[in-house]
Amino acid sequence: MKDTDFKKFLNTNQLSISKLPQPIQDKIKYYKELQELISKTEASIHPEIKEDLEHLDYEILMDIQYEYQDKLENNERLEKLSKCPLVKKNIKQEAVSQLHTDETILKELVDMGRTKNLGKKELIAMGIKTKIRRDTIIGNYILKRISPIRFRYEIILIEK
Repeated sequence: MKDTDFKKFLNTNQLSISKLPQPIQDKIKYYKELQELISKTEASIHPEIKEDLEHLDYEILMDIQYEYQDKLENNERLEKLSKCPLVKKNIKQEAVSQLHTDETILKELVDMGRTKNLGKKELIAMGIKTKIRRDTIIGNYILKRISPIRFRYEIILIEK
């Protein structure tokens, strides 16, 4: 069997299965039982079991992501989750919402060098959910309104 996504993620983040919450451990146990079932069943049933395994793999990965999202650094798998056809719609939406928080959107803009003369509608279209006012603080950034007439903003990094 191929190395599963959740196992790769656990290894990358140096997490132990025994330290995961019990419901996640139960899902992993069920995953292993399904793997054993493949060797004991007819070949005609294998595609169905493999599909269940793949779905369960993504579900376990999403649960781990959700449990440790504020502590983990290797979250690039969230994008993969959002594109998988086997993952339920609500799990996909949760993965996408975790990918694009207001602060990460501003960070990406700063990294690209787009910090001045940003329109309010532009920012909302990019996914900013915070209500934008004159000087809006979002994480480590301030959206400062630069025009008294038009809704134009610049991004300023807050020094800590």
